[in-house]
Amino acid sequence: MPTISTIRILEAEPNKRGDLFGRLMGDLFLALGYDRLVRRNIHKSGRETDIEVDHRTEPRRAIAECKATKDKTGGDEINKFVGALDAEKRKNQNIQITGYFISLSGFKETAIEQEKDAIGDRVILLDGNQVIDELIEGRIITPIENAMGRAGRCAAGKPVELLPEPACELLAHGMGWIWAVYFTQNKQRTHFALIHSDGESIATALANTIIEADTSIGGTLHSLNYLPPSGDASISESRIEESKTKYLEYLDREYGEITLEGLPADQEVGSRRLKLENIFVPLYLERISESKRDPSLSTEGDPQKADQIERQPVGEVLSEYSRLAILAAPGGGKTTLLKRLAIAYAFPDRSGLIDDNLPDKPWLPLFIRCRQLGDLVKSPINDILSAIPERAEMSYLTESFSLLVSRALRSGKALLLVDGLDEISDDGARVSFVNQLRTFLATYPTVNIVVTYREAGFRIVGGALSAHCKHYKVADFDDNDITRLTLAWHKEVVGDSAEVRLDAEKLAKIISGSGRVRQLAKNPLLLTTLLLVNRWVGQIPTRRTVLYGKAIEMLLRTWNVEGHDPIDQEEAIPQLAFVAFTMMNDGVQSISSRRLMRFCC
Repeated sequence: MPTISTIRILEAEPNKRGDLFGRLMGDLFLALGYDRLVRRNIHKSGRETDIEVDHRTEPRRAIAECKATKDKTGGDEINKFVGALDAEKRKNQNIQITGYFISLSGFKETAIEQEKDAIGDRVILLDGNQVIDELIEGRIITPIENAMGRAGRCAAGKPVELLPEPACELLAHGMGWIWAVYFTQNKQRTHFALIHSDGESIATALANTIIEADTSIGGTLHSLNYLPPSGDASISESRIEESKTKYLEYLDREYGEITLEGLPADQEVGSRRLKLENIFVPLYLERISESKRDPSLSTEGDPQKADQIERQPVGEVLSEYSRLAILAAPGGGKTTLLKRLAIAYAFPDRSGLIDDNLPDKPWLPLFIRCRQLGDLVKSPINDILSAIPERAEMSYLTESFSLLVSRALRSGKALLLVDGLDEISDDGARVSFVNQLRTFLATYPTVNIVVTYREAGFRIVGGALSAHCKHYKVADFDDNDITRLTLAWHKEVVGDSAEVRLDAEKLAKIISGSGRVRQLAKNPLLLTTLLLVNRWVGQIPTRRTVLYGKAIEMLLRTWNVEGHDPIDQEEAIPQLAFVAFTMMNDGVQSISSRRLMRFCC
């Protein structure tokens, strides 16, 4: 394996440089299996610890001192860290604590010999080369050999030779981790290629931003000749634009309308395709606190107990945080929300049709429906995205579409929409998918993402993505939301007239004014159920048993028919009655999936 000369951080501004180094260390511990609750620059009792991070599956914690100085680290600095480490071990005797001292420039020989002679394993030392090895092992960056092979294709036909060792260095940049591979001409370093951590070469336009960053810290890339990707020339810009046009047409077909899939609908309504903007009511979000989204800090992991704050519009939250994990009950509008985001960013002219104030960004939406993954569920996210052309019936544009996606991912212009993560029913497959997703986010640090899941998946997903996404839950409908959806639904289903609008407003007031009915109108699925009950019966039943009976019948017949087989009512209703009876006896209004399985199995 070639020798690596260094890891260089391409940022001159101290705070941003620290952020890049912190991200490098975060990715390192992700590769090592520690990715839960990453904490940086922890100050305790007069001492400083750079990183504390818990293992994602085991009761273990890593405490690390991290340095990116030019000079090698000596034994005195290691001894100081070991003292702080011992104090933490005495304080937390119920958890296994491992110490890491990371120095990108390496360690003095005396420090290395000191640790070899120390009794027991005091601390694990990692230099820059070992950090790179771990990132490769964790599949966060492509192996050196792959980078050199890809760079060789860029240099094909040119009178240059690969620089003798060290031929490569790893660059830390805002768009991710970049291999710089150097070439010589007449034994002088004259050319270089840039290979992204995903193993693909970087187009000239993006390479220029890296060269500028290198120049800002006194680098010399600007004095060398850049070797652009050799394959891009065979794919014309018109071909790339064609793939984008076909892909956007696919998005419009798939997500531009609502067919009430998974929502209650009679035969007439269910057969209609409703334009998304005509029926969609903007959702609001509530922040989930760190203690609630991390299972290790909560005995029950009950999302219903999440700290409540003021409701925020989705657009406001997305403007502040471009990496979101959104929790909601079944029927809470998660899929419809992602459809709205996909259409709004695929067709900016449709963004203003709904007053949700989405941020004005040139994002390319990339939609992944977890229920449709099939055999791809354990594959790398890039492989899943590469399968989109076949699903969109544009297989002949696969290469140009892949280049379109690659550019968006590296430039920060991609918006990844992951729908229904909990709908991956197999636990092992779901964990594998989440692991692939975390690696993908480390490979493309500027990618934007919104991932949704139901409350049943809160325990697993909440902790797994805690270091990567801000966690929110969909807020319940308020009276204004109820009125807006009732009006929109009547306009589309019954007709657009003054009389229909008046009837809809009256119905909305009835729903909001009755406590037992209002409880059933807190999300789009339940409210739509009430609207259909009213349509079938002619009114909202006043008797609770009739109202609940009709609502349950409607839900069992139509709920999530795309993702699951129809539910047998004769089998389901007795089981639901038993669960309801048990919950009433216990005095609880919610139940975990684990406890529900004990009841039903």
